[in-house]
Amino acid sequence: VQASIHPRRVFVLAELHARPFPALAAPHRIVRLAYAVGPAEIGAAAAAFRDFALRAGIEAPAENFRHHRARFGPIGLAFEAHTEFVTLTLDRHGDLEGAASEVFADLLLRLPVLPRLLVAVDARVRVGLDRPTIDTALAGSLVDGGRARIATDFRPDPGGFVPFAIDVEPGLDERRVGALLQSVVEIEVYRSFALLGLPEAQTRGPLVGRVERELSQLSKEMNAARATDVSTSLTDRLAANQVLLDRLTAMAAEIEADAAESAFRFRASRAYERLVEERLDGFGEQPVDGVLPTRLHQTPVGQV
Repeated sequence: VQASIHPRRVFVLAELHARPFPALAAPHRIVRLAYAVGPAEIGAAAAAFRDFALRAGIEAPAENFRHHRARFGPIGLAFEAHTEFVTLTLDRHGDLEGAASEVFADLLLRLPVLPRLLVAVDARVRVGLDRPTIDTALAGSLVDGGRARIATDFRPDPGGFVPFAIDVEPGLDERRVGALLQSVVEIEVYRSFALLGLPEAQTRGPLVGRVERELSQLSKEMNAARATDVSTSLTDRLAANQVLLDRLTAMAAEIEADAAESAFRFRASRAYERLVEERLDGFGEQPVDGVLPTRLHQTPVGQV
């Protein structure tokens, strides 16, 4: 192509392929850790991962990277930087019993320690829809036209990981297996970050209650002031009105400052919820007897 190239063209093309759905054969396992690292800390997190890769003998990323994928023997390893978090992901084909499980666990222990871990998810694809789900499954659905089933109890296991069991019928296309597995771990990450808006909303409760009470009291005082205007001098009325106006202005400023402080968190929660809904819509969920649908997450998130 003979043209003047946009300086961001390489970045845009690379970003389109940064997080593709991989083709994965069942059985397969993915473990993902997500850390609430702010924009100013992403560089330090990336540097810690690069140092780890160099020490472990893994293909190291270039400087100033945001996404990197490498292999540690049979184990895939990925680092991804997002707007307000970074993820570390391990994946491996097979049932991971015995020595294979030990190698996987050893690499997990060797990963760099990053601040503010929020999500730890362990998703496993197994072959066969006739096998039992998680013993304490709280939520689950048949997906992909009944060719796969997802189940979880949303409870951390002894290692601190939230488990997901994804059972697929034999012969399910590897691209579909990869899409299901990656969507499940992404849903858990986005669901968790969406719910950060809930405690934010709860902390605003006392302020909202106090402002409502003060507004009610202020309205009463304004009505009382109008009732006594006839017998009060103009100077006194102006002074009383100024006091009421000052109180109203102070309340408005307080509300505006609080709204500005929480606006990012609430906007982020709504954006994460949309991402969760998009991925759930792609599943084509059908109910499973005895468990709730995976859209169990919807009520608390939707009310933020």
